[in-house]
Amino acid sequence: MSFVSALETTRKIWTREDTRLLVELGFPNAEKLELIDGELIQRMGKKQPHMLWQNLLQECLRSLFGPEHVQAEPSIYVSAEDNPVNEPEPDLIVTT
Repeated sequence: MSFVSALETTRKIWTREDTRLLVELGFPNAEKLELIDGELIQRMGKKQPHMLWQNLLQECLRSLFGPEHVQAEPSIYVSAEDNPVNEPEPDLIVTT
């Protein structure tokens, strides 16, 4: 066994069930994590510049697609069976 292979570790692929358990068990700041492709990503706080650009983009998208097709901070439900390693929480979505 080489030195490099001895240091290699198996990467944990997180699932939606894993993230729910973290919240239930009281893991600190678990509610601030977002699951993307099996990775736990810490969401950034929404400060003034972020909110300004989100509002400008929302207005632009609504003028292009109509207000009924643009949602801010929506809940997106995709069954865990269909997508077990992603649970995104977007700022905006455009629907058809």
